[in-house]
Amino acid sequence: MNHQWTCIVVVALAAACANAPDLKPGRSKDSNVACYQGTVRVTMPPDGRVVAEYPALVKRVYVPEKHQILEDSVVLAPDGTHHDQTTFWLDGKTANVTEASGAYSGDAVLMGEEGRWVSWTIRTQMAVQGKLFTVESYVALTPDGMTATRKVIGDDGVLGPTIREGYVEVDAAAFEALHMKALRKE
Repeated sequence: MNHQWTCIVVVALAAACANAPDLKPGRSKDSNVACYQGTVRVTMPPDGRVVAEYPALVKRVYVPEKHQILEDSVVLAPDGTHHDQTTFWLDGKTANVTEASGAYSGDAVLMGEEGRWVSWTIRTQMAVQGKLFTVESYVALTPDGMTATRKVIGDDGVLGPTIREGYVEVDAAAFEALHMKALRKE
């Protein structure tokens, strides 16, 4: 995988945490908070060859009084720790999506009842090394967790890496302990 695609994958993953120990499955006591641990697999076209695989952590908090969803994720990649904080600014079943550092922004469409969404699509754009990339994502909740598929498309319209993620929901306290440990490695 060339350096340009490597940069895109690290930014687009926004969820992978390498060498994470297993967390015990469980649910947060707060129905507006969901914590996940899983695996992120990066494949390249045309043959779907796996070029990277990471254990992953994601925390999502729904803040109804502010009309926001806050998502926190960490990537412990070979080149260091990458931390993303993404905000979904809700407007009914749509949202404006922004990453705190400005790495990407875009729009989302959420399916399901407010606060009980079952899936969402996200289309974000990011500039890397002077080129504009689009990431098209489909995220769905499952009975035990969450799945996501993210397609990275170059400014020339050519499909780059596809990122497939699978997660189980985990206990919030254990998630927080591991998340803090990962951030100390930054």
